[in-house]
Amino acid sequence: MMHMSLQGEYETDLTADIRGYAQAGVNYRGGSFTSFNNKNTYNTKLPAFYMISAKLGVRKDAWDLSLFGDNLTNKAAYLGVVESLDGIRVFSPRPRTVGVRISSTF
Repeated sequence: MMHMSLQGEYETDLTADIRGYAQAGVNYRGGSFTSFNNKNTYNTKLPAFYMISAKLGVRKDAWDLSLFGDNLTNKAAYLGVVESLDGIRVFSPRPRTVGVRISSTF
């Protein structure tokens, strides 16, 4: 299985005391199996996938206000699969999530 991650951030002064920033990231996970044992009846191949996230924000003193987006392609990836006699359970990331964050440091 191959896993790669790439993230970038750009930050600049907007005014004398406010900084603006932009972040973007891509995570890729190659195909994998749920077990190391090929004879396992429930050994399942998980397909490769990538996830994209981004954030735009401003910082002033201890305050941070940002608009973010996670899983921007709304990929229903398989993070894990558990197969058993009573059914199949698929674990996947949250769907596309967009929101606003306000935070402060003390």
